Amino acid sequence: MEWKAEFSVGNDGLDDDHKIIIDLISRFDYAYSVEVEGELIANVLDQLIAYTKFHFQREEEYMHRIAYPFRALKDHEARHQALEEQLDELYEAFHGGKTEIAADISEFLGTWLRGHILETDMKYKAHADKKSAPPT
Repeated sequence: MEWKAEFSVGNDGLDDDHKIIIDLISRFDYAYSVEVEGELIANVLDQLIAYTKFHFQREEEYMHRIAYPFRALKDHEARHQALEEQLDELYEAFHGGKTEIAADISEFLGTWLRGHILETDMKYKAHADKKSAPPT
């Protein structure tokens, strides 16, 4: 997966977060291509999950600052929470010895991120564009 201009949410900080997550997904793919199990995959997976959770917090704080509508904000937060729970389950499965799920993790994350940015995040972008939002 590569960064594309269409992924931009119009906020440099959040765009940078998305670029880092895309890079971590690419690093995860590389790690999986050179080893099916082991420390490299585990380390990248740990970084990916931690950074994704950090990003969600920043994104939610940003949505509060731009006065994103309450229901839309709660829906977005619920989507983040659901992904965090899925990531925690995948983490436990991988670290519990189910290393064969690495390919599934990679496909899941790429598909989820692309869909989340292009569908869900673009909604707060449209709102921020109307409000001339402050930088992150």
